[in-house]
Amino acid sequence: MGIQNLADWAPFQIDALGLVTIFGAGEVNRSIGNLVQSWVTEYLPVLGTHIIASNDIVAPIPGFVLYNITDGIVATDITPWFARWLQSYPLTYTATTITLRVDGKPMPYIQHSISLVLGVLTFAPLVIFTIIMGDGWGIADFIAILITVAVRQLLLCELRSSIDRAIDNLEDAHDGNVKVFLTLPDGRAVTILGPRMVVVNVLLTDPHSSRPRFYLALRLLAWLAFGAHAISLGMSTLFHQILAVIALLLGTFLAGSHVGDRNAFIGQRLRLDVDLGDPTWTRSSAYARFNLTEAEEQSMSKWNLFPQRSNTFWLENKKLLNSISTTAIKDIENFQDMQLYNEGIFMPEPAGKKPGLLTYNSPRPCMEMHKVLEDQTSLANVTDVTIGPRARKPQAFQLSVGHDAWVPEGYLGRAILLSQFEARIQIRNGDALSEEHIWKPDQELYYNGALLALVPHLKFSLAIYKLTPHDAGRPVP
Repeated sequence: MGIQNLADWAPFQIDALGLVTIFGAGEVNRSIGNLVQSWVTEYLPVLGTHIIASNDIVAPIPGFVLYNITDGIVATDITPWFARWLQSYPLTYTATTITLRVDGKPMPYIQHSISLVLGVLTFAPLVIFTIIMGDGWGIADFIAILITVAVRQLLLCELRSSIDRAIDNLEDAHDGNVKVFLTLPDGRAVTILGPRMVVVNVLLTDPHSSRPRFYLALRLLAWLAFGAHAISLGMSTLFHQILAVIALLLGTFLAGSHVGDRNAFIGQRLRLDVDLGDPTWTRSSAYARFNLTEAEEQSMSKWNLFPQRSNTFWLENKKLLNSISTTAIKDIENFQDMQLYNEGIFMPEPAGKKPGLLTYNSPRPCMEMHKVLEDQTSLANVTDVTIGPRARKPQAFQLSVGHDAWVPEGYLGRAILLSQFEARIQIRNGDALSEEHIWKPDQELYYNGALLALVPHLKFSLAIYKLTPHDAGRPVP
C-alpha cells in the first residue's frame, strides 16, 4: 500500500473526542500539576489537555493537614502543586523527611535541549506523513497539538516563576527553621524541616501569575487549541489518527510514570531534599526524632496526634525512643578483638593484632549503619587537624545516621552535626559519663570515647585522626 493510498484507508473508526477528553486526565493532572520539570516529557504531547485549559492543575486537593509543631499552628490545606508533588512521589508510610532549601538550580541546558529534541522527534512522523498524504485536517490537528504543548509550557513557566518570586521576596530565607508534620489523605505522613517563611509562602500559599491577563489569555488559547484538536482529529484520516493517538499515549504514559522528572527542583530556587527513611517505621518512631519540648508535646496531644495520657503503653514506648540508657551501650572491655573492615562489617581480630578503628552500632530501633570510607578519594575533602605543631590527615571518615560513634584510645574524633536542629548528646570515656551537651548544627566536636546520641536519627560526619605518643600534653582543637 502506497503512502497516498493511506489517505483512503479506513477499515474502522476512532472516537477521537472520547480519547482526548476521558483518557489520561488524572495522570496529566498529577504529573503536570506538580510543576516538576522533566528532561524527557517536557515537550511531548499528552492527552487530557482540557485539564490544563480549565486550570484544574491548580485546583486544591482536600485531605492534607499540615501541623507546624514549632509554632503550634494547623493548616487544613496546602498549595495544590505540593499536594500533587506528594502524590507523585513514592513516599514511605511515615519515615520520609523533606528538607526545604532555597539553593535550587534550573534545568541544565543539555537536558533542556534533549527534551526539545525528543519533542521534535515525536512530532516529526506525524507532520511528515500527514503532509505527504495531503491530509488538511491532519495538518490542522498537528498545529493544534503543537499549540497545546507551547501554551502548556508558558502556563507552567508562569506558575514556577511565582514560586521563585515568593522565595526572592523573603527577607531571610534561612531564618527561623520549623518542624512540620504533614498527613496525606491516604494515611501516610511526612516530616518537613525548613525555614518558617518558606513553609508559609511556598507550601501554604497558592502560586499566582504576576500577569493575570496574560495567564487568562493563555488559558483561552489553550481552550481554542483543544477544541481545534478534538474536531480536526475526528475529521482527519485514520492513519493520521493512529499516529496522533500513539504520540499522545506515549507522552501521557511517560509523563504519568514521571520518567526523567527532576523531583528535587521546583522552579529555579526551591529544592526539596528527600530522605525516605526506614519503611518499617511507625508514627512513634517519626515523632521521636522531633526531640519535642513539653509545649510541643501538648500541641501534639491537642491535635490528637498523640494518644491520651491514659495510654501508658504508648508513652513508655515513646520514652524508650526518645532517650538512650546506659544499657544501650554494651561494655566493651577489649575492643582490640574487633576490627571494622572498610565494608562496614564487624569481624573478630586474630590474637596479637593491633586494634583497628571501631565504630559501635547502638542496638536502638530504626537505626542505620553507614559504610566507613577509607580510600583516598573519600578522604580528599576532609579537613586536616593541627595538633601541636603538626597537621594530621584523617585515618577514616564516615557519614553517620542514627547510631553512636566510638573513637578508641589513641585516636581523636572530629564530629560535625549535619542536622538542622540542636541535638542532645553525652560523651562516655571509659566508665566516666559526661554531662548532657547541646550540640548545635555545623558545630565541630572533638572527643575520644563514645558519642551517645540522646535523640534518634541523628546525622553527623565523623573524621578520625591517629595520635602519637609525642602528642601527650599537646593542645588539641
